Amino acid sequence: MSTVAMPATAYQGSTPGNPPQILGPLSGGGEVPEGEPVHLELRIAPPGDLQVQWFKDGVALSAGSRYNTMCERGLASLDVIYTIPEDSGTYFCVISNPYGHAQSEAVPVNVIPEIDPSQDHMDVQSADLYQATSAPTKEYERDQRSQPKSAPQFTQQPVISSSDVLEGEPVRIEAYLNTTSDSTLQVDWLKNGQPVGTGSRFNAVLDRGLIVLEIGYCLAEDSGLYVCVATNALGHTESQPVELRCQPEERIVTKSILDQQSINHLKQLEEPGEDYDYMTNSTVQGIPPSFKANLEPSSVQVSEDEPVIFSVPVDCGNGDRVVIEWKRDGQVVKTGSRITGSLELGIASLKIHYAQPNDTGAYTCHISTEYGSADCGPSNLLCEATGSIIAASQLPGDKEKGLLAIEAIEANLHAPRGTVWEDESPHEAPVILQQPQFVGEIEEGTAIHFDVQVEPAADPSLIVEWFKSGNLLTSGTRFKVAYERGLAILDLLYTIPEDSGEYWCRVENKAGQVESNHVQVLCNPSASVITHSNLLQGSEGYNLIKAIEEVDQPDGDEYRYIEDEEIDSAPNFDVKPQPATIAEGSPVKFLVRVSGKPTPQLTWYLNDEPIEQDSITKIYSDGAINYLEMNRCPALQGTNKLHVIAENQLGKAEAETILTVLLAEDFRPDLKHVKPENPYKKMVGLRKVDCSPELNKALTRTKPSAQTIMEMERGSEMKARMYRSPEVIEAEKMLDQLALNLKKSEVKRSLVNGGGNQND
Repeated sequence: MSTVAMPATAYQGSTPGNPPQILGPLSGGGEVPEGEPVHLELRIAPPGDLQVQWFKDGVALSAGSRYNTMCERGLASLDVIYTIPEDSGTYFCVISNPYGHAQSEAVPVNVIPEIDPSQDHMDVQSADLYQATSAPTKEYERDQRSQPKSAPQFTQQPVISSSDVLEGEPVRIEAYLNTTSDSTLQVDWLKNGQPVGTGSRFNAVLDRGLIVLEIGYCLAEDSGLYVCVATNALGHTESQPVELRCQPEERIVTKSILDQQSINHLKQLEEPGEDYDYMTNSTVQGIPPSFKANLEPSSVQVSEDEPVIFSVPVDCGNGDRVVIEWKRDGQVVKTGSRITGSLELGIASLKIHYAQPNDTGAYTCHISTEYGSADCGPSNLLCEATGSIIAASQLPGDKEKGLLAIEAIEANLHAPRGTVWEDESPHEAPVILQQPQFVGEIEEGTAIHFDVQVEPAADPSLIVEWFKSGNLLTSGTRFKVAYERGLAILDLLYTIPEDSGEYWCRVENKAGQVESNHVQVLCNPSASVITHSNLLQGSEGYNLIKAIEEVDQPDGDEYRYIEDEEIDSAPNFDVKPQPATIAEGSPVKFLVRVSGKPTPQLTWYLNDEPIEQDSITKIYSDGAINYLEMNRCPALQGTNKLHVIAENQLGKAEAETILTVLLAEDFRPDLKHVKPENPYKKMVGLRKVDCSPELNKALTRTKPSAQTIMEMERGSEMKARMYRSPEVIEAEKMLDQLALNLKKSEVKRSLVNGGGNQND
């Protein structure tokens, strides 16, 4: 039985203690043609946590592909997508909740079956067959109410169609019982003491004392002893066992179909011969690499900043370790981002992406493997300087001193180092060349940048530190400290009033220390609290806030804030909840202001039922301000009492208001009813076949007897033998005419010859 239960809302939907009610009669029903839909609906109250059950002729309906049930917003409905004659009957609905139940009036539904004229003769035969079989069925139903008179007995023991069968063949086992009208009779088949389950291969039949077990096709595991067990209310009996032996088929062929001579020949082919021993024992003859042609181009002249490519085809031989080297004037060319070398598809190439004057020289290629090496002929490159690449120093001031400093740095970088690198050369005490800039007064949120230039910049023992009012600063989310190439940097990404103070930098090494000038910073706070209202003066929100503020406003013209310790007090509602009138399903919000110490705990009630938080209802508390927010008002039509209680150790306070819920306008009557897709019509259309009068006449024509068919076949055979093609007949006529003409010409010739002889 299928029960349609609607989910509970946050407030139990219905008023406590009130059973459900039916607001109107059950609509729908009547006579409908087979295949048409049926829609039944009923108005109920209150709409909420209800269980809805639909019945047909007193039997609960089960959910299926043809039945759709719904219960929403006080409307319960049942839809039958397409009807069949078995759907005829009386329908009614039962609704219930924890406080009671209600039943609707019953409505009749009569499904008129669809009659196909082309199937009349089949319907008549089916009706006769049904009448012939219905009588014993009715008698069996009457006898079904009777009790058995004795335990079942086998009048014939099980007989198997064949005890030895091959895999895949069918098997049938039959037996007979002495009872045919026992309503408590139960028949079971056992194989080796285990029940035989029915399925696609096994089919058990019990019909008027005949017991049959059919096996559609046997498998090897079906072999065993089969026993039939018959049981009723007075006892049980077992039949004699019958044995079934199923011979399995060979699914994997392991024997060779070849003769012995072919098998021996295959073994000889699979065994390794003398050639294999020679290949494993022989040593590989190494082939040294070589060049197939000369280096291209043989000579090239380019301007500065132009690309150059050298290429030469090579034969690497049969070596595995191939090494390609390019040389300029006998020196190996170092490859990098500007000069690259490659070996692809037997072509060795060297590419200079942009040439420089110092690239001028004779280029050669050297290839080597584990079996030898080879060198190609030289190719000359001449690069003319055009001045597009500036090689001279661009350092300001004394260029010689700057170049020497750069060379010293590069030499120091490329010098070999141990595990710990320390510069042993003595350094002077640090000197500040550039002091931090003055900042002064700034607004909150402004960024600040300090930088100090110091010497010696290359001193690895140099320590740079920044201080604020005597406290060391480190890098963080707002402070960034860095030192690079003699420049000490401090960045404040954004400032706050607490950043006000003196900032300075201290630089220290082994020879001494020095401090920069102290820079004063004053950060003015911005307005973080908005004191003016954005609400319209005179609006409901403006008046409510004003009333809250006036509660703590002291009397007198002068207002001075005095922080006094609040004494303990009982709860008191400074602002009580306001009444509200809304439509069903709309949001609503109630606000209260409660004073008291310790902070009171609030409990909200709706119709004397406590309100709990869920996905729809939220209860917020922000100090003395508390409010209840419902994103969707429950289905509580009429006037409802909202009650809030504030409690602490010193007492409690209560406040009440009224929540009026209006019934939401039902928009569904204005909607156009769209019938669901009816697959019954489609199925009936697929079964129907248009029958023309000629086809109907041919189908209803009396079938000829066997004698008539034999006579028709003999006549057809004689006609086939005596049949002569019109072309053959025409050819024979032409042949006869030709023979006749030849005969006439011979007669005339003989007459002419005979007349001449007489004249002589």
